[in-house]
Amino acid sequence: MRDSRPLLIALIFFFAACGGSQSSGASGPSPSVAPTTTATVTLTDAGCRYYGPTHVPAGQFIAHLANQTNNTFFLGLGRIEQGHTYQDFVEWTDRDRDREIHGLASLGPPDWLPGISHVQAEPGHAVDLMASVGKGIYAFGCGRLDLTETQPKELGVWAAGPFEVS
Repeated sequence: MRDSRPLLIALIFFFAACGGSQSSGASGPSPSVAPTTTATVTLTDAGCRYYGPTHVPAGQFIAHLANQTNNTFFLGLGRIEQGHTYQDFVEWTDRDRDREIHGLASLGPPDWLPGISHVQAEPGHAVDLMASVGKGIYAFGCGRLDLTETQPKELGVWAAGPFEVS
């Protein structure tokens, strides 16, 4: 049976390119600069942890990824749609991890958590995830992937966060 987990992680939040737009320079008053918020997301063999503020202003968001495992680390950022909570996402990742432990197929990404950005970090490396964030509640989906096997193997998926933009 072909392992579809690498594709799941890559698509976990239906990622498109990083959001945001650039405006061309024009004469006149300088436009206001959107604030930048930084945080850290760390992946260990035991899971994923978000170290950052619970409330952030709209604007640029940078998550410094610290991969403290011997595996590839996938990180995705998504906005939780109304009618759902961060706890819903925690329960989704718990069910998905449990299915994998029992050899069952993944649940697939939740349709109520559209992705806005994602990145991958090799073992022992740090990278940055960058995104433009607007009003809403956001969560990270983290996954460990063993690429040393003939078929890549998902080793776990976790939820991290959340943070709110008001």
